Amino acid sequence: MRQEGPRAYGRPTMTFRYSTEDVYHLGIVVPDIDRGMEEIGRRFNVTFPPHLPIEVDLTVGRREFHLSTRFVYSREGPPYIELFQGVPDSPFALPRDGSGIHHLGIFVDDMAAEVARLKALGTELELHDIGIDGQPRGVAFFNSLGVRQELVSSESRTGLKWLTTRS
Repeated sequence: MRQEGPRAYGRPTMTFRYSTEDVYHLGIVVPDIDRGMEEIGRRFNVTFPPHLPIEVDLTVGRREFHLSTRFVYSREGPPYIELFQGVPDSPFALPRDGSGIHHLGIFVDDMAAEVARLKALGTELELHDIGIDGQPRGVAFFNSLGVRQELVSSESRTGLKWLTTRS
């Protein structure tokens, strides 16, 4: 019997490739942030600093959306575990079956180029923060097959470290 090698799926459109160092967190939406911190912490043997409030204006499709919720990153990582409390009737709503994986966060050096690359692949730009020019500034979510990819400007790499090291 002839042994075949692993099958490659997909078709690269250019020589672009994410580094494993660029994958820095897994975002999980939970119904209650305190309960989520306790349960996820026990199950995955990670600890969390106190959660933080977040309020941000986003563009979802063609409409602006104000997000107000609470979030936290694990102290252990990378990849870190990000928990955030679900927001009904939004892209951050809790899935029908309870809490779930929401996105994979990836640092990118050139936000505009990566947004253009993913759009050219036919991937839907689901939402993004709002820059002065109305274009994605520092965070953009792409959704395809129900798998969200959060692009975060690598300029934020150092600044985000405090989320995992504070008391």
